[in-house]
Amino acid sequence: MLALIFALSSSAHAYGSEPQHVVLTDLADLFDRTEIDTGWLPTDSPLQVRFQIASTGGAAVLMEGDAYLSWPEALTLAFKPEPGTGALLVDTTLSAITSVRFDVAGYEWDAEVDRRDFTIAGETFFDPFTQDDGTPDHAEVIFAGDRTELVSFDFDVFTGVSAQFSMPMVPTATTTFDGVSWTVEGTDLLIYQDDVATVTPTGEATQAMSAVFQGHWEDQLDLVLVPTFTVCVAIIGCWDLISFEIPVPLASDNFVQDFPTTDLAFPLPVLSTPSLTYDVGEVLVGNLANVNLPITNLGDLDLEGTAGLLGSSWFSVYPNYFQAAPGAEDGMVITFAPADVGEVSATIMLDSNDPLQPVVEVLVTGRGVLPDEEGEGDGDTASEETATAVVTEDVKGGCGCATSGAGAPALLGLGGLLALLRRRREPQA
Repeated sequence: MLALIFALSSSAHAYGSEPQHVVLTDLADLFDRTEIDTGWLPTDSPLQVRFQIASTGGAAVLMEGDAYLSWPEALTLAFKPEPGTGALLVDTTLSAITSVRFDVAGYEWDAEVDRRDFTIAGETFFDPFTQDDGTPDHAEVIFAGDRTELVSFDFDVFTGVSAQFSMPMVPTATTTFDGVSWTVEGTDLLIYQDDVATVTPTGEATQAMSAVFQGHWEDQLDLVLVPTFTVCVAIIGCWDLISFEIPVPLASDNFVQDFPTTDLAFPLPVLSTPSLTYDVGEVLVGNLANVNLPITNLGDLDLEGTAGLLGSSWFSVYPNYFQAAPGAEDGMVITFAPADVGEVSATIMLDSNDPLQPVVEVLVTGRGVLPDEEGEGDGDTASEETATAVVTEDVKGGCGCATSGAGAPALLGLGGLLALLRRRREPQA
């Protein structure tokens, strides 16, 4: 069977889509249209006999399992069978037909005088797909039929002695099935290796793909004819004078056949942000400003991830975890609090279970500035500007939000900062 260790806790495959149940069914015409026909014998005789054996039917196989799509190291497709759900069924009918014909004095006649039908049937169960070690699984049905009397007639040798000729037939059949491999087809190049197929993500809400399982069939149908001469002597009794076997290979097949295509559809998360760059602008040293960063899930599977920050420590992000159902939105607040004058930047790393873009980088920039000295004391002075206070709260289906407004602690802090700046700017003695 195609082995797959599939667990969401696995470090190699931390994410997975919803498993897709797979039912495989295939039919093989193993013995169909196979026949033996002796023709009319003897030739050029007014009385002739014809012997035919025709076979119709075949075999079917049924297998069940599940298909798994997992990531993030690669988007990989694997198949895990349901043990014991593989079934190989053989059902074939053999027809033995005897016909006679005569052409005497202008009278012609031929007809089927005897038909004997018997069934070759059997079943076996196995684990689907291929074995744990990667070798094909093997299912085999062996049939050994009963003796069927095809021809039997008596004749007198001389007075008191008679003979009987009969020809029983014994059919034997062996049918085997092996799982060969899965192949996965799509618009992008897919690499089949070991027990998984590496799939190129399409970025769609649901990734559709097709897979084809390939099986190997082999069969052998033989007949054993047993001509037997029996002698009967009055008073003494009857005994077999001679009996021997004539093997007759009737059919033999060995081929590889594709199962009908299996269509799969795996829902996936798709992360979307309105922009990958944000400019906070100018913010007074000691103050702060907020930018909302919305995150939307355009996929058909829940989106989840974390946010990290690389770059200037004047930036921060809250919260650092996001989650959005299909079609929903979540988000976070980016805060810029400059501690000095200058332009800085940082990168917000959105690490999610989106297989196409597992890491999305959002660049944020901001500039720390000092209040305008010429405006001090006027109605528009920096000391009278409103300081921004951050208030975070949980918001379902949206960003964490921030509110701003004038507050006494913020104004007092700003006044102390302005006094410090004045002292720094006074000429040194």
